[in-house]
Amino acid sequence: MKTDYYQFSFTGGVIADTLKARLDIVKYASGAKSLQNMTVMPQGGVSKRPGFRFLSLFPGEARMIDFVYNESQSYVLLFTQGYMYIGVYDGLITGGDGNPLKFASPYSLEQALALDYAQCADIMYLTHPDFPPYKISRYSHTNWTFSQVDFNLPPAPTASGPIHPPAPGALSVTISAVQPPDSGSSDGGGGGAGA
Repeated sequence: MKTDYYQFSFTGGVIADTLKARLDIVKYASGAKSLQNMTVMPQGGVSKRPGFRFLSLFPGEARMIDFVYNESQSYVLLFTQGYMYIGVYDGLITGGDGNPLKFASPYSLEQALALDYAQCADIMYLTHPDFPPYKISRYSHTNWTFSQVDFNLPPAPTASGPIHPPAPGALSVTISAVQPPDSGSSDGGGGGAGA
């Protein structure tokens, strides 16, 4: 006899193949085998993924990396064969001549696919095993720089001048023994209230 089973929540997302028989896990009851082109809603249901909007024709393949400064200022960095472009919600950022901003990049497309990156505010650092680190700085919506990281910065001066390590032998430390307090003394070292 056939039994119908209704599932009312998918908040468990897609369940891994290794959990197929784990009926004891709470997420199993709210999971799915696959969800292709679907979005799980916080309330438990699913809906079709929204469609895409054509923004512009981009020549060839690219590695895309999110660059999010805040909720209202987010970009996507597009790395192609030897170049980097910057995209926004309505297409590519263009310069004063109307052409997309384009930066020379030391990375081939294959190398761009292997990039590691970290972002802090409006600066992103890029690393690759075959290249020195690079940094991308955003100064405004249309003012960006792409440069190699300079590790040879001079030390920051202090009010009394630059910091210099002490000369060998100029620093001395003296260690002395300290007596523990006597447990029977009247300074509160021993006993509790009323002792």
